[in-house]
Amino acid sequence: MRHLDDDWRTTYRWRRTAVLTGESTATITWDIAPDNPPGTYRIVHHGDAKNGLTGRVVPFTGVSRAFAVS
Repeated sequence: MRHLDDDWRTTYRWRRTAVLTGESTATITWDIAPDNPPGTYRIVHHGDAKNGLTGRVVPFTGVSRAFAVS
């Protein structure tokens, strides 16, 4: 079962951690539904990062560690 970011069970929280360098932290949580199939999952996030000093925007992908749903 694939859950997308518009799924009500997915929460995305973003917080700026360093204004000068443009660093930030994102936290993604997923409330697993009782009918979710057991298996090994990862959360994948695709985004764009803007450098606070140069203004350059580059794509990135963040991937969580694998976790088991049973």
